[in-house]
Amino acid sequence: MATRDYFPKEHGAWAMLVQASLLAVFLGPMVRLEHAVLVVTAAAVFIARAPVGSLRRGAVNRERVILWAAILLVLAGSGALILAFQLPLALVISAVVVAALVAIFNVRRTERSTAAEVTAMLGFALLIPVGVAISGGAWERHGVPIGLLTFLFFATSIPHVRAMVQIRKDAQSAAARRERLLSAVGALCVVGTALAARTAGFLGWLAVAAAALVVARPILSTAVAHRAKPVAIRSVGLIELGLSSAYTALIVVGERA
Repeated sequence: MATRDYFPKEHGAWAMLVQASLLAVFLGPMVRLEHAVLVVTAAAVFIARAPVGSLRRGAVNRERVILWAAILLVLAGSGALILAFQLPLALVISAVVVAALVAIFNVRRTERSTAAEVTAMLGFALLIPVGVAISGGAWERHGVPIGLLTFLFFATSIPHVRAMVQIRKDAQSAAARRERLLSAVGALCVVGTALAARTAGFLGWLAVAAAALVVARPILSTAVAHRAKPVAIRSVGLIELGLSSAYTALIVVGERA
């Protein structure tokens, strides 16, 4: 049995799902049973990508994969229906739009494109205001700013990881320099957004400190570009996991309602 037929193998996406789920559950004033429904629904949607993709590739254990996909889609659909009647219309519409875009990317077989990756990250970040709304918190003032900041934090990892991959090939190539520049610009955007939200009274200083962790990415890629021995991709992933985990911890500690 090929595990990839049943579960996605993208470790980074798994980490984002877990961290966004933690923020969704613990940022609001209380934890409710509906949070479990939210997490299961989000996980089912995410995991369903694997069997659907496997069926497109011609899965060997087709009957089992179809059954697994059906179970996941039933879980996702049931959870979505339960939550839809408890959420503000704006959040429901946003979730439907993101889900539709994800489906379109999968139908067109472009689920690994940059646009598809960014859309998936937007979906992860959307869990945050949804979780705050479920707990009865101020999702517009509290959940949306943190969701936006988290989305930017996630999305700016794309040029950073690409920069590290290009550096392994040729540290001085135009592609490596371009991705490093995009990573640096992205880091400035994240910090600038956090400071603007702090000035407007939406975020506290711990959230700004969490956002500032993003600066470690361009610093790291610049340092690696000037060393003789390249960094293993596994190490890059572990560093990303450490940064995003620290970000999540600081946000929960500093911003929990």
